[in-house]
Amino acid sequence: MVGSLGGGRSGGGTDGVDAFGGAQSGVGGSMGVGGSQVGGTSAVGGGANGRGGASGSATGGMGAAMAGAGGSATGGSATGGVQGTGGGATGGVQGTGGGATTAMLVGYWKLDESKTTGPVLDSSGFGNNASYSVQKPTVSVNVPPAIQFADPECLSFNATNNSVKIPNSTRYAVSATDSFSISAWAFLAAIPSNWMAVFGHEDITITCGIWINPFAQWDWNGTSVPVTTGWHHVVAVQDVSRNRRDFYLDGVFYPGTNPAQNCDNGKPYFIGAGDGTDDYWNGRIDDVRFYSGVLTAAEVANLFAGN
Repeated sequence: MVGSLGGGRSGGGTDGVDAFGGAQSGVGGSMGVGGSQVGGTSAVGGGANGRGGASGSATGGMGAAMAGAGGSATGGSATGGVQGTGGGATGGVQGTGGGATTAMLVGYWKLDESKTTGPVLDSSGFGNNASYSVQKPTVSVNVPPAIQFADPECLSFNATNNSVKIPNSTRYAVSATDSFSISAWAFLAAIPSNWMAVFGHEDITITCGIWINPFAQWDWNGTSVPVTTGWHHVVAVQDVSRNRRDFYLDGVFYPGTNPAQNCDNGKPYFIGAGDGTDDYWNGRIDDVRFYSGVLTAAEVANLFAGN
């Protein structure tokens, strides 16, 4: 499973890691706590958002990092360990694998519940659990074949009245000056002739999310890509540094033409519906994630590969 957004499962690279990253000796820090006499840069090793990643050194740390690994600006050497490859001479390059340095996972709904009698758990660590609609989606074991971690279930939606409601949160109150990314796996049962939402957040004036429109195209605020049936990995990105909204379909990048926009309407987010009353999804949805930043092309490719 991908680490929160950076860092291996128990620290940095896989060579002699002990608790906080870095090699046992020689380069990349001494055992346990980052820098040694030979070149650790930080007292506690590398890691995205303070955890994981290779401990910083002149060579960037030993060993290949696991999925989701790689330092951030606050870990590794000067600019963070190489994500997925363990650190380079100058601290690594963002976007060559593993986790994100600019994005943080603030919402993660695995949709792995075997029963629909309780909440839909948020596994991001922030505990923003979601709830089912009155007419609940059904549990399915027909999950995306690409996913490489434990993924026993997903949810199946009936195109009529099924959805999952995510309570509003300041972490998702994104304005036109905020970057963010939404990632999900979605199975389309049939080509629709109407709007359908994988992930929706809308009211009369503000619409944000991932839809299929009546022209049988994926729609993310004007970034449209032709639709086919079956499982697809979809990622919507708002990048304020470029003032645009981009889209990824099955790891392929589609640059947007529309500028960043305000998405803070104070309403809940919905999985499988636009606002909980319309645009219901026809098919299955799995592994929905919300990031407070821009996912790189390499990070999207890592998610598409099922890591």
